[in-house]
Amino acid sequence: MSKTSITLTLDIDGMHCDACIQHIETALRPLIGLQSIQVTLGQVVATVDDSKTTKREIISAITEDGQFSVTAFASE
Repeated sequence: MSKTSITLTLDIDGMHCDACIQHIETALRPLIGLQSIQVTLGQVVATVDDSKTTKREIISAITEDGQFSVTAFASE
């Protein structure tokens, strides 16, 4: 990981099934700087180059259609 890489853990409300997981993966995939992503029911763990992608862009990609909401997040 580069010096600008951070790992974000986001708790997601509104996820109920595998289709929800795929929906979020599809929404995040186009973001520049996304290095890795793990989506499970209720949570997203993403490693990003924060010089290319902001936390706000990640949250917006997840919540854009109103189906999901981010209830908490942490970064390391």
